[in-house]
Amino acid sequence: MKKVLLLLMTSSMLSACDELNFRGQIKVYRSFEVVEQYNQVSCNERVDWWNCQNKSVNFSEGLHTAEVTLTESGGDPTIVVKVEGNKSQQVKITGNKNVKISDNFHIRAVDINQKFDIKGSIDTKITDGPEMSGVETCSETHYETRCRWEDLDGDRRGRDGRPDRGDDRHGPGHGPGHGGREVCERVPITLYGDRDVTYYHETTEKNLKSQFVQGSDVLADITGRHTRVRKVYTYQGYCRLHSRH
Repeated sequence: MKKVLLLLMTSSMLSACDELNFRGQIKVYRSFEVVEQYNQVSCNERVDWWNCQNKSVNFSEGLHTAEVTLTESGGDPTIVVKVEGNKSQQVKITGNKNVKISDNFHIRAVDINQKFDIKGSIDTKITDGPEMSGVETCSETHYETRCRWEDLDGDRRGRDGRPDRGDDRHGPGHGPGHGGREVCERVPITLYGDRDVTYYHETTEKNLKSQFVQGSDVLADITGRHTRVRKVYTYQGYCRLHSRH
Protein backbone atom coordinates (compact mmCIF):
# COMPACT_ATOMS: atom_id res chain seq x y z
CA MET A 1 0.00 0.00 0.00
CA LYS A 2 1.41 3.38 -1.01
CA LYS A 3 1.26 6.55 1.03
CA VAL A 4 -0.25 9.60 -0.65
CA LEU A 5 0.25 13.12 0.69
CA LEU A 6 -2.25 15.59 -0.74
CA LEU A 7 -1.66 19.24 0.21
CA LEU A 8 -4.46 21.65 -0.65
CA MET A 9 -3.67 25.34 -0.22
CA THR A 10 -6.86 27.33 -0.60
CA SER A 11 -7.92 30.96 -0.49
CA SER A 12 -11.02 30.41 1.64
CA MET A 13 -12.40 28.57 4.66
CA LEU A 14 -9.17 28.96 6.66
CA SER A 15 -7.34 31.88 8.17
CA ALA A 16 -3.67 32.37 7.34
CA CYS A 17 -2.53 30.61 10.50
CA ASP A 18 -4.92 27.63 10.34
CA GLU A 19 -4.04 24.21 8.97
CA LEU A 20 -6.14 21.07 8.70
CA ASN A 21 -4.50 17.66 8.36
CA PHE A 22 -6.76 14.85 7.20
CA ARG A 23 -5.54 11.25 7.53
CA GLY A 24 -7.30 8.62 5.47
CA GLN A 25 -7.23 6.90 2.09
CA ILE A 26 -7.43 7.52 -1.63
CA LYS A 27 -9.01 4.87 -3.83
CA VAL A 28 -8.20 5.18 -7.53
CA TYR A 29 -10.75 3.44 -9.79
CA ARG A 30 -9.15 4.36 -13.09
CA SER A 31 -5.61 5.58 -13.75
CA PHE A 32 -5.45 9.28 -14.56
CA GLU A 33 -2.84 11.95 -15.18
CA VAL A 34 -2.21 15.11 -13.19
CA VAL A 35 -0.28 17.91 -14.91
CA GLU A 36 1.84 20.46 -13.08
CA GLN A 37 2.14 23.81 -14.84
CA TYR A 38 5.54 25.43 -14.45
CA ASN A 39 5.66 28.77 -12.67
CA GLN A 40 7.20 31.52 -14.78
CA VAL A 41 8.37 33.56 -11.79
CA SER A 42 10.04 30.56 -10.12
CA CYS A 43 11.63 29.55 -13.39
CA ASN A 44 13.19 32.98 -13.88
CA GLU A 45 14.92 32.58 -10.49
CA ARG A 46 16.47 29.24 -11.45
CA VAL A 47 19.96 28.94 -12.90
CA ASP A 48 18.69 26.39 -15.43
CA TRP A 49 15.58 28.37 -16.33
CA TRP A 50 15.60 26.93 -19.84
CA ASN A 51 14.74 23.48 -18.38
CA CYS A 52 11.39 24.66 -16.97
CA GLN A 53 8.51 22.70 -18.41
CA ASN A 54 5.22 21.12 -17.42
CA LYS A 55 5.44 17.72 -15.76
CA SER A 56 2.84 15.01 -15.32
CA VAL A 57 2.26 12.29 -12.73
CA ASN A 58 0.10 9.22 -13.30
CA PHE A 59 -2.07 7.92 -10.46
CA SER A 60 -2.43 4.15 -10.75
CA GLU A 61 -5.44 2.08 -9.74
CA GLY A 62 -5.63 0.83 -6.18
CA LEU A 63 -6.10 1.81 -2.56
CA HIS A 64 -3.44 4.03 -0.98
CA THR A 65 -2.91 5.58 2.43
CA ALA A 66 -3.52 9.32 2.17
CA GLU A 67 -2.83 12.53 4.04
CA VAL A 68 -4.71 15.66 3.04
CA THR A 69 -3.59 19.05 4.36
CA LEU A 70 -5.67 22.19 3.82
CA THR A 71 -4.01 25.52 4.51
CA GLU A 72 -4.24 29.15 3.47
CA SER A 73 -2.01 30.26 0.59
CA GLY A 74 -0.62 33.76 0.27
CA GLY A 75 -0.79 33.55 -3.52
CA ASP A 76 -2.67 31.31 -5.93
CA PRO A 77 -4.58 28.34 -4.46
CA THR A 78 -2.41 25.25 -4.81
CA ILE A 79 -2.88 21.50 -4.50
CA VAL A 80 0.25 19.39 -3.96
CA VAL A 81 -0.09 15.63 -4.36
CA LYS A 82 2.73 13.41 -3.16
CA VAL A 83 2.70 9.63 -3.60
CA GLU A 84 5.15 7.57 -1.55
CA GLY A 85 5.85 4.02 -2.68
CA ASN A 86 8.53 2.24 -4.65
CA LYS A 87 8.95 5.51 -6.52
CA SER A 88 8.29 8.85 -4.85
CA GLN A 89 6.01 11.14 -6.88
CA GLN A 90 4.88 14.71 -6.31
CA VAL A 91 2.82 17.06 -8.41
CA LYS A 92 1.46 20.57 -7.83
CA ILE A 93 -1.94 21.72 -9.10
CA THR A 94 -2.32 25.50 -9.23
CA GLY A 95 -5.78 27.04 -9.26
CA ASN A 96 -7.12 30.51 -9.87
CA LYS A 97 -9.09 32.87 -7.63
CA ASN A 98 -12.31 30.91 -8.27
CA VAL A 99 -11.00 27.92 -6.30
CA LYS A 100 -12.64 27.83 -2.86
CA ILE A 101 -12.95 25.13 -0.21
CA SER A 102 -16.00 25.22 2.08
CA ASP A 103 -18.33 22.71 3.73
CA ASN A 104 -19.40 21.69 0.21
CA PHE A 105 -17.07 22.46 -2.68
CA HIS A 106 -16.71 21.86 -6.40
CA ILE A 107 -13.43 22.82 -8.09
CA ARG A 108 -13.84 22.91 -11.85
CA ALA A 109 -11.24 21.49 -14.21
CA VAL A 110 -10.91 24.83 -15.99
CA ASP A 111 -9.94 26.52 -12.70
CA ILE A 112 -7.02 24.13 -12.04
CA ASN A 113 -5.93 23.45 -15.66
CA GLN A 114 -6.71 19.73 -15.40
CA LYS A 115 -8.98 17.22 -17.18
CA PHE A 116 -10.97 16.49 -14.03
CA ASP A 117 -13.04 18.27 -11.39
CA ILE A 118 -12.52 17.94 -7.65
CA LYS A 119 -15.66 17.98 -5.53
CA GLY A 120 -16.49 17.02 -1.98
CA SER A 121 -17.67 17.98 1.48
CA ILE A 122 -16.31 18.56 4.98
CA ASP A 123 -18.53 17.65 7.94
CA THR A 124 -17.70 19.14 11.35
CA LYS A 125 -18.61 17.78 14.80
CA ILE A 126 -17.66 19.50 18.07
CA THR A 127 -17.90 17.79 21.48
CA ASP A 128 -17.01 19.06 24.98
CA GLY A 129 -15.41 16.90 27.65
CA PRO A 130 -16.07 17.04 31.42
CA GLU A 131 -15.02 20.10 33.40
CA MET A 132 -11.82 19.66 35.43
CA SER A 133 -9.87 21.71 38.00
CA GLY A 134 -6.18 22.02 38.75
CA VAL A 135 -3.19 24.26 39.46
CA GLU A 136 -0.98 25.59 36.66
CA THR A 137 2.22 27.58 36.37
CA CYS A 138 1.81 31.24 35.49
CA SER A 139 4.05 34.26 34.99
CA GLU A 140 3.94 38.05 35.04
CA THR A 141 6.35 40.57 33.58
CA HIS A 142 7.29 43.67 35.55
CA TYR A 143 9.62 46.52 34.65
CA GLU A 144 12.36 47.81 36.92
CA THR A 145 14.67 50.77 36.53
CA ARG A 146 18.33 49.81 36.36
CA CYS A 147 21.09 52.45 36.35
CA ARG A 148 24.81 52.36 35.65
CA TRP A 149 27.63 54.89 35.48
CA GLU A 150 29.56 55.41 32.27
CA ASP A 151 32.84 57.35 31.98
CA LEU A 152 33.62 59.23 28.81
CA ASP A 153 35.75 56.34 27.57
CA GLY A 154 32.90 53.90 28.28
CA ASP A 155 35.10 51.36 30.12
CA ARG A 156 33.69 51.83 33.64
CA ARG A 157 30.25 50.72 34.90
CA GLY A 158 28.58 50.84 38.26
CA ARG A 159 27.82 47.77 40.34
CA ASP A 160 24.17 46.73 40.88
CA GLY A 161 23.02 49.89 39.13
CA ARG A 162 24.90 52.23 41.49
CA PRO A 163 27.48 54.77 40.27
CA ASP A 164 31.12 53.74 40.53
CA ARG A 165 32.97 56.57 42.33
CA GLY A 166 36.37 55.59 40.98
CA ASP A 167 39.62 54.91 42.91
CA ASP A 168 43.35 55.64 42.80
CA ARG A 169 44.12 52.61 40.63
CA HIS A 170 42.62 54.39 37.63
CA GLY A 171 44.09 57.77 38.43
CA PRO A 172 42.25 61.09 38.50
CA GLY A 173 39.42 61.91 36.14
CA HIS A 174 37.22 58.86 36.70
CA GLY A 175 33.80 58.58 38.37
CA PRO A 176 30.95 61.12 38.87
CA GLY A 177 32.01 64.68 38.48
CA HIS A 178 34.79 63.76 36.08
CA GLY A 179 32.96 63.87 32.73
CA GLY A 180 30.89 60.67 33.10
CA ARG A 181 27.15 60.18 33.20
CA GLU A 182 24.52 57.97 34.78
CA VAL A 183 22.48 55.89 32.29
CA CYS A 184 19.12 54.41 33.39
CA GLU A 185 16.74 52.13 31.51
CA ARG A 186 13.56 50.12 32.11
CA VAL A 187 14.33 46.38 32.17
CA PRO A 188 11.67 43.61 31.91
CA ILE A 189 11.69 41.12 34.80
CA THR A 190 9.63 37.90 34.51
CA LEU A 191 8.27 36.43 37.74
CA TYR A 192 6.74 32.94 38.03
CA GLY A 193 4.01 31.49 40.23
CA ASP A 194 0.89 29.26 40.39
CA ARG A 195 -2.82 29.78 39.88
CA ASP A 196 -6.05 27.78 40.18
CA VAL A 197 -7.86 26.92 36.92
CA THR A 198 -11.03 25.21 35.75
CA TYR A 199 -11.27 23.95 32.17
CA TYR A 200 -12.59 21.36 29.72
CA HIS A 201 -11.29 19.88 26.47
CA GLU A 202 -13.10 20.74 23.24
CA THR A 203 -12.71 18.15 20.47
CA THR A 204 -13.31 19.20 16.86
CA GLU A 205 -13.63 16.38 14.35
CA LYS A 206 -13.78 17.09 10.62
CA ASN A 207 -14.48 14.40 8.04
CA LEU A 208 -13.48 14.93 4.41
CA LYS A 209 -15.13 13.15 1.49
CA SER A 210 -13.82 14.14 -1.94
CA GLN A 211 -13.77 12.84 -5.51
CA PHE A 212 -11.76 13.38 -8.67
CA VAL A 213 -14.41 13.40 -11.39
CA GLN A 214 -14.13 13.37 -15.18
CA GLY A 215 -17.50 13.87 -16.81
CA SER A 216 -19.78 11.23 -15.28
CA ASP A 217 -16.85 9.00 -14.25
CA VAL A 218 -15.39 9.00 -10.74
CA LEU A 219 -11.63 8.61 -11.07
CA ALA A 220 -10.84 8.47 -7.36
CA ASP A 221 -12.36 8.81 -3.89
CA ILE A 222 -10.53 10.52 -1.01
CA THR A 223 -11.64 10.19 2.60
CA GLY A 224 -9.92 11.55 5.67
CA ARG A 225 -10.41 12.67 9.25
CA HIS A 226 -8.98 15.64 11.11
CA THR A 227 -9.15 15.84 14.91
CA ARG A 228 -8.14 18.82 17.03
CA VAL A 229 -8.33 19.06 20.81
CA ARG A 230 -8.02 22.40 22.56
CA LYS A 231 -8.19 23.45 26.19
CA VAL A 232 -11.00 25.86 27.06
CA TYR A 233 -10.72 27.72 30.37
CA THR A 234 -13.85 28.56 32.36
CA TYR A 235 -11.91 30.04 35.28
CA GLN A 236 -8.37 31.35 35.79
CA GLY A 237 -7.39 32.62 39.24
CA TYR A 238 -4.83 35.31 39.99
CA CYS A 239 -1.16 34.41 39.72
CA ARG A 240 0.41 33.73 43.12
CA LEU A 241 3.97 34.79 42.44
CA HIS A 242 6.89 32.98 44.06
CA SER A 243 9.09 35.05 46.31
CA ARG A 244 12.25 36.47 44.76
CA HIS A 245 15.58 35.35 46.19
